[in-house]
Amino acid sequence: MARKTLYLPNGCKASKPAIYPSGWQKNEKTVLVPWEVRYRFYDPKNPKLDKQGKKVGHPITWAGDLNQYSSWNERVQMARIYLNDEEENLKNGYNPVIKNGSNDGDVETSTKEPKVRSHVAPEPKGLPNLMGPFLALISPYPAIL
Repeated sequence: MARKTLYLPNGCKASKPAIYPSGWQKNEKTVLVPWEVRYRFYDPKNPKLDKQGKKVGHPITWAGDLNQYSSWNERVQMARIYLNDEEENLKNGYNPVIKNGSNDGDVETSTKEPKVRSHVAPEPKGLPNLMGPFLALISPYPAIL
């Protein structure tokens, strides 16, 4: 399946953000592996070149707090929110290569801010998530949880 290209402000473009692993919407076993948002971002002012000198997109990968959800239903719900927010941020001028809202070359004067990539967890249903405190104890990056 061909991925749609998003044509963005300031001559930038990006592939449509997608969730890895593929099949995340259909297969409940995908919660056994970490999920992340992936896409390529093409910035004409900050090009990424391959070994042959051809322009290629900057690979953008992030997970935010997506993997804190152990329930497949919660993770699917949050993944859809992440995808919509990321696409909206890109269309509003967010440039993940230079981490600002425009590509005018002046990072400090950008007025557009992307939506925060951390989301409020949905209300738990049924049993509480008992893994949260355990994961906080064993994680080398407790601030990420």
